[in-house]
Amino acid sequence: MAGCDVVFHLAAKVDGVGPWAEFERDTIKGTENTLLAAAEARVSRFVHCSTEATVAPIGPLRDADETTPYPNPSTAYAYSRSKVL
Repeated sequence: MAGCDVVFHLAAKVDGVGPWAEFERDTIKGTENTLLAAAEARVSRFVHCSTEATVAPIGPLRDADETTPYPNPSTAYAYSRSKVL
């Protein structure tokens, strides 16, 4: 990442099913590692793009924006929970 001005992070385990350890490794730890690498390389901007699945468990999405609250992670399915966390 050395020399980059911005990092766009979109990676995740996108399968809807699978062992929780894979979601934790690929989505949660992968995001953490990418953020740490960007900070170490002194990248000035980090853009984390996520998914509507982070808030979908709360019901239909109408007028949702950045202020829409996340559901309790324990009630979400693995993909959504990993993205929320």
